[in-house]
Amino acid sequence: MTDFKTIETKWQKKWIKSSEANPDKKKKYFFTIPFPYTSGTLHVGHGRTYTLGDVTARYLRMKGLNVLWPMAWHITGTPILAVSKRIEKGDRKVIDEHIDYVSLHNPENAKEIVETFKDPENVAKYYSSVISKDMQELGCAIDWRRQFTTGDKIYNQFIRWQYFHLNRLGYLKKGKHPVFFCPTDNNPVTTDDVKGGDALEMSIAQFYLIKFKAEDGYLVAATLRPETIFGTTNVWVNPDSVYVKAEVNGETWYISRAAVEILQNQEFKIKVVSEITGSSMLHTEVEVPFASKKVPVLPASFVNAEMGTGIVFSVPAHAPLDLIALRDLEKSGEAKHVEPIGVVAVKGLSDIPAADMIEKFGIKSQDEAEKLEKATRELYTQEFYNGMMKENSKWMSGMKVDQARKKVSEMLASMNLSSKLFESQVKDLDGNPVKEVFCRDGTKVIVKLIDNQWFLDYADEKWKDAARKLLGKAKVAPELYRKYFSDSLAWLHEWPCTRNRGLGTRLPFDEKLLIESLSDSTIYMSFYTIVHLIKENRVKPESLTNAFFDYVFFGTSNSKKVAAATKVSQKLLERMRKEFTYWYPLDERRTTPMHIPNHLSFFVFHHAAIFPENLWPKSVSFNEVLIAEGRKMSKSLGNVIPLTKAVRKNGADAVRLYLTNANDISSTLDWREKDVELVGRKLERFLEIATHKGKGELAFDKWLVSKFYRNLEEADKAVENYEFKKYSQKIFFETLSDVEHYISRAGGSAVNQIIEEWLLALTPIIPHICEELWSKMKKKGLISAESWPKVDPKKIDNDVLKMEEIFRKTIEDLNQIIRIAGKKENAYLYIASPKELEYFEASKDYLQRQFGFKKLEIYKSSDAGYDPQNKASKAKFGKPGIFME
Repeated sequence: MTDFKTIETKWQKKWIKSSEANPDKKKKYFFTIPFPYTSGTLHVGHGRTYTLGDVTARYLRMKGLNVLWPMAWHITGTPILAVSKRIEKGDRKVIDEHIDYVSLHNPENAKEIVETFKDPENVAKYYSSVISKDMQELGCAIDWRRQFTTGDKIYNQFIRWQYFHLNRLGYLKKGKHPVFFCPTDNNPVTTDDVKGGDALEMSIAQFYLIKFKAEDGYLVAATLRPETIFGTTNVWVNPDSVYVKAEVNGETWYISRAAVEILQNQEFKIKVVSEITGSSMLHTEVEVPFASKKVPVLPASFVNAEMGTGIVFSVPAHAPLDLIALRDLEKSGEAKHVEPIGVVAVKGLSDIPAADMIEKFGIKSQDEAEKLEKATRELYTQEFYNGMMKENSKWMSGMKVDQARKKVSEMLASMNLSSKLFESQVKDLDGNPVKEVFCRDGTKVIVKLIDNQWFLDYADEKWKDAARKLLGKAKVAPELYRKYFSDSLAWLHEWPCTRNRGLGTRLPFDEKLLIESLSDSTIYMSFYTIVHLIKENRVKPESLTNAFFDYVFFGTSNSKKVAAATKVSQKLLERMRKEFTYWYPLDERRTTPMHIPNHLSFFVFHHAAIFPENLWPKSVSFNEVLIAEGRKMSKSLGNVIPLTKAVRKNGADAVRLYLTNANDISSTLDWREKDVELVGRKLERFLEIATHKGKGELAFDKWLVSKFYRNLEEADKAVENYEFKKYSQKIFFETLSDVEHYISRAGGSAVNQIIEEWLLALTPIIPHICEELWSKMKKKGLISAESWPKVDPKKIDNDVLKMEEIFRKTIEDLNQIIRIAGKKENAYLYIASPKELEYFEASKDYLQRQFGFKKLEIYKSSDAGYDPQNKASKAKFGKPGIFME
């Protein structure tokens, strides 16, 4: 067995200096991957993104580009505080979890190290140090001079400069805003602050509460579509749920029991008078606002009393589920026939568009939840973007849906017939609703309305237009993610960006508050360009003023004036300015699609706001996530695979090759330990073959050389197009198979003719092994510093490749005949063309060995010496005639 660990360690040390990137005359390529959060170790899912990133960086360096790939550490927010707090409280589960993590790197004193984690700064310091080791053990060629943490004072100054400009531009607002909130910490939270946040899409939906007048108060319905009010035919309640009669802001409301707490967290003054059942409200009548009519209250088991107010007004013309439910009640006799009222017109749909959707999706009953959800989503989308309010909507007639929604909500509010309610709409990455979310200390997250909250106004149309323009100009790879990205930009609205506690940067306008973790990690790529110079020259944080950053990033003022004001030397300022203008804009941002709704969308918005158009990012690329043995990786399942554990067990190059090859980047990769081990065995075989020394030149040599350069040509195109699986398949697995076939068949010296180019082309994927073999070949310098091999068209003989293709197809035909008729002693082949005949004659010995024929004759089909079944007459180019006896 090869000692991969020794090989890896040797070359990783030598790469540290060679991975440093400085401005030069070469064309630059600035490439980044999101920095990791330092509250634990990396797992193999992270490894997929970092491996593919490193493959890209190494490939582009070999292509002659000056590649900068830096890394830093994210410590902002409350997750690290939560770890420290729970360890301080003696939480055995968390303590044991971190002892397991720390034992991967420091088994002898893991308990003592975890004890120091009561101080959150120690958590951040420890994990940033071991994560960098994890990346180095994987073989990542990173410029480590540029690392920093988001808690560093120099970084804090950079973020304060950023928020100074966001405020100047009018994109930073202060007011009353709904937020996800942790009651224990008394702090707003986002995905970075909650358990399992990486696997969640957290958003808050705005519902309109509309009051339907009853005998002694109001039935208050929650809706997302107030503009359909004139289409109301009835009101739904769940007969089996518990409701309350309550005094709300001086009025009598009927709402679900679950809605009481939701409303209390949103500044409603509520006093519960009594509890009632949903069934007690059935078949009463309520008055519809504006419509001057009364409608019945009807039963619906599909109404979720935990959502909104547990009361829904029904517009069956525009809601497929409502239409089916209403028809079911009519059939059972529990409701009189009601004619749906269409209030939104869409070209191509009937007056009752819900009926069109039911027919389109083939829906037969209320139980077909998945079909109903798809039908509803499609109808809502069509109506929102293409709908126009009909004449029966009175003063909304002719308006687009969004205009009508705004108009009717304003009118209802002015008449004290409407309020707003904000509710959690959290989904997992598969789009399934997540009912409850918990802070990292275990407290249930609520939605709370907070006054004097700072937020980023992503709803601002001017800002949104700039973000759309940036995305429109940028390359998105794979392109299929562009729509998701575009939709995310459209959906984003006000985002609360400050917290009361945590780690990170103080808001310059309100020093009591900290900028939250997703909002302080949007344009840090620009900071990478100068941070090493700040650190090397020991520039003090107080010198990093707004004027300093304005000069470095925008070129405003002049270096002499800024030097005098900041006490930073003019020469250093000019060097920083030169460094930034050399590297910016960012050429590529690589991450996973789960970051599109927040991190990446913020990245686009903030670049569009802060930087001029010529400095906007050029491209964003993605790879999907990873599962293990067919299941999602999670702590609860106990199947999270630490990256360092996988690398130490299998070797870095085996892990890299597996992660590159196991699936396309737009598909989820399923980590299978047996398959990783199989890749390791393939690498062992590669090491044997790479040192194979054949003798003499053979006719078959031309095939291997031609096939290799064809594989190289396809591999080069594949990696350019982010087709990493195809790249590794062609240049490693297929070429390895070709070489094995060549050795078993001929054993000549053709391997020697391709080995240098083969190693060069494999270097981005398996750099450690390639460096080792390169050095054993007595080559000078690092192979990773060499140029990517060029494809020599003269070395690709298409005729030879075609002959081998025909030859292998003939072998398949021989095997097929033997499977059907049994093994035969003698075989006769009848070849149609001279080229084929020459090629088959040269391979006759191999065929005889392969099949064990006592006699093998190869004839030209026009001059067959022995042909008892007239097979020669059937031979044609690419399809020899075959007879066996």
